[in-house]
Amino acid sequence: MAMRLNEGVKWQNFLIDELHENFNQFFNAVEKNAKGRYRIIHNIAEKEPKDYLIHFEIKGADGKHIFMPDVMVDIMSDLLANARKYTNPGGTIDAGLSETETKILFRVKDSGIGIPYEEIPKVVEYGYRASNAEAKKTFGGGFGLTKAYRFVKENGGKFWVDSEEGEGTCVKLEIPKP
Repeated sequence: MAMRLNEGVKWQNFLIDELHENFNQFFNAVEKNAKGRYRIIHNIAEKEPKDYLIHFEIKGADGKHIFMPDVMVDIMSDLLANARKYTNPGGTIDAGLSETETKILFRVKDSGIGIPYEEIPKVVEYGYRASNAEAKKTFGGGFGLTKAYRFVKENGGKFWVDSEEGEGTCVKLEIPKP
């Protein structure tokens, strides 16, 4: 991260098929780390009560590539990991990455525990955890939302967190293309 900050934003073309494969490997690693407590499923026909159902679509301008900052891969991984952490087994996570002529859009929505309304502005502060999440044992440094928020703001983008306690959270970001 420090190296990326010193070098600045590096935009590059990613093959959509490779991104899909990398995120499938990411989901497989998360599932393996669960040691059988849950599975991560991508097809609703296969879903059992304790499985997470995860949909993740990627759409590039030409259908084969997407042009975006390299740090977006880390940001998406962090936000998807958060969605899984704060969604109980059996829940659903929907995510999408899209490129237009002028911007990159990413959204992740979960059916998790949500964030109390008055705490939503605080969740982008380093290390802050919502009061309803404090008792939930998780791994990580509390930097995922902070990193995403700061990156988006430093690059002239927009960042939204919409959440309802007990109903889930949606994080959306938009970054203008150079």
